Amino acid sequence: MPIYDYKCLHCNIIFDKLISASKRNEEQNCPQCDKPAKRKMSLIARPKGSSSACSDCSSTNCSTCSSASAPST
Repeated sequence: MPIYDYKCLHCNIIFDKLISASKRNEEQNCPQCDKPAKRKMSLIARPKGSSSACSDCSSTNCSTCSSASAPST
């Protein structure tokens, strides 16, 4: 079963929950305040065409990428 990230709409905490993919869109409640939480995109799930310019780097800042420091020709 996958782990999904959620953000509480009331107290703004972020938490993750292990649930089946078929139930991923069902409302989940915050473990802190028991109010509804909204599913958010996981930081590890980066869709194609994201803000990262490097295909093999998860950083959004190319100054931290080793390929960015390669000399240009």
